[in-house]
Amino acid sequence: MSTMASLISQISTTHLSHNPRISQSVKISLKKPNLSFKGSQLTFGLNKRHGIIVACSQKSVTFADVVGLDHVKDELQQVVDFLKNPNKFHEMGIHFPVGVLLLGPPGTGKSLLANALSWESATPLLSCSPRECVCFTDLFARAKKTRSIILIDEIDAIEKQDLRELFIEMDKIEKNPGVIVLATTNREDPLDEALFRRGRFELVLRLEVPDTASRNAILEALVSKKRFSLGEDLNLAEIASMTTGFSG
Repeated sequence: MSTMASLISQISTTHLSHNPRISQSVKISLKKPNLSFKGSQLTFGLNKRHGIIVACSQKSVTFADVVGLDHVKDELQQVVDFLKNPNKFHEMGIHFPVGVLLLGPPGTGKSLLANALSWESATPLLSCSPRECVCFTDLFARAKKTRSIILIDEIDAIEKQDLRELFIEMDKIEKNPGVIVLATTNREDPLDEALFRRGRFELVLRLEVPDTASRNAILEALVSKKRFSLGEDLNLAEIASMTTGFSG
C-alpha cells in the first residue's frame, strides 16, 4: 500500500534541496534516553526483556494529532476515562472491556492511536510483538504492578500455545482494574474466535483508509510538521483527490 508520507517526501525532495533554511531544520535524532515515569509526565525509553518493550512518548501525542477517525477516538476517550479512574466504573457496576482491538490496513494510524492513548491517560505502554519471544505471564505481572496498557502488535501472528497463555492472563484482569490490553492487526480472517469472548477483546475498532477530505488534512499536517517548503505549482487538495486508497 502506498503511503502519503512517502509521496510528500518524494514531491518535496527538490524543494528541500533548493532551500538551505528548510533543509537545515530537518534533523534526525537517534538518542535512547532511559525510561522515567514521574506522576503524569511520561518520557521516552526502551528496555527489551523477554521481548517486552517499554515505551512512553517524549513529546505529547494526543488524539488531536490523529486526523479523522472520529468514531475511533470517541471510543478510545472512554478508555482514557477508565484508565484514569477504573474504580468509578467498577463501583457503578459498569463492565468495561479488558481488550481493545484496532483493526485496519497498514498506515491507518493504529500505532499513533496507541501512543495517544498512553499519553492522554498518563499510562505507561508495555509493547510486545508475537514475532519475538514473549512470556505473557511476565508481561501481565509487570502491567499489574504499574497499571499499564499492554500493546500486542500483529496479534494475528500469535501461535496457538501462546494464545492459550494470553487467554489465561486476560481472564484474570477483571480482578485487577486499571489494565487494558490493546492489540493491532491488519487482518481479521486468521483471528481465533475465542479472542472475542467476554473478558477479552470485546471492543473492536475498525480503521479505514482516509477519504479525500482526510487525505487533504493529513497532507497539510505532514507539510506543517516536516516544515516543507512547497512550490506554487503544488496543490495539496489536488494530490488528495488523486490518492484514493492511500493511507496516512
